[in-house]
Amino acid sequence: SLDVERAYQAYQQASAQLQIDDPNTTVENKKAKAEVLIHVLEKMGECQVSIGDPDVAKGHFLQSLKLLEELSTDSTRNTNFYETHSSLCFYIGQLSLEKEALEAYQRGISSMEECMKKVEDEGSEAAMQDDSGDASMNDDEDDNSLASLRQKLSGAYCNIAELYLTDLCEEESAETDCEHNLEKALQLKDADGEPLVDALQTMASLRLSQKERQLEAVHFIL
Repeated sequence: SLDVERAYQAYQQASAQLQIDDPNTTVENKKAKAEVLIHVLEKMGECQVSIGDPDVAKGHFLQSLKLLEELSTDSTRNTNFYETHSSLCFYIGQLSLEKEALEAYQRGISSMEECMKKVEDEGSEAAMQDDSGDASMNDDEDDNSLASLRQKLSGAYCNIAELYLTDLCEEESAETDCEHNLEKALQLKDADGEPLVDALQTMASLRLSQKERQLEAVHFIL
């Protein structure tokens, strides 16, 4: 029904039912509740972004991130952990300014890179163990997943570059750091082996900001 405010109220009711500080709650039940609450808080943040209250949204994302990190250990950090962790960091980065935004994006990028490694490793292991003749189907699924992750990672590098074009433009190494992040974004290719559109567009913006290199922007725009 596209009623975001009612959706938010429903998530609020859900979060109220997921009290993990109850001393009578068992460890297993607490963990199960926390896993759901992480998702609920993330959705509450998304609702608040839609409603137009970035401060409340950011608070929900920070709560979700803190709970996710507290719940996990090195041995339990799988692809789902790293993908959720990176998404929350990227949300926080979008709702922050200057160095706080930069730090959030960098944390998200680290998690996204770990997520991609795990997806690649799991795909390799599955291919080695698959004797059923369905390996091509698994390969397609892995490719689709990796393509989506590459797009998110490229977007994060572009967001950092845009920070150096705006909020952090007075930093001593702003131009160099901006270009460095865009080079990383351009290395991430789409299914046809071409650079992603966001990376090309942001590199064009950088070149347009460099008076002596403005004509180079044409190549990236085209």
